[in-house]
Amino acid sequence: MEATQIEEQQLTPEEEGIVNEMVEAGVLHGRKHSKLNPKMSKYIISTRRGVDIIDVLQTNELIEEAAKFLKEIMEKKLPILVVGIKPAIKDMVKDFAVKFGF
Repeated sequence: MEATQIEEQQLTPEEEGIVNEMVEAGVLHGRKHSKLNPKMSKYIISTRRGVDIIDVLQTNELIEEAAKFLKEIMEKKLPILVVGIKPAIKDMVKDFAVKFGF
């Protein structure tokens, strides 16, 4: 993500910290551009060396929205199904589900 784009949006210190954490964790790197699902294009900020760069500000907003939705579901005591699509994250998904009682 280019610094000028972040600066233009005037981030709060909290948002800036979250964005920096996401960038350091590699959240902004998507898949190779040739494998891009057309529905994903509105979340892509640019493409570098054939790899799509994800808009971390928009990602952060959508994560917060998803967290709010999950809290509402949990308050209603409705069932939540946690799914991982990669075998490598099997343990992470299981630990997450157990931790939150899903």
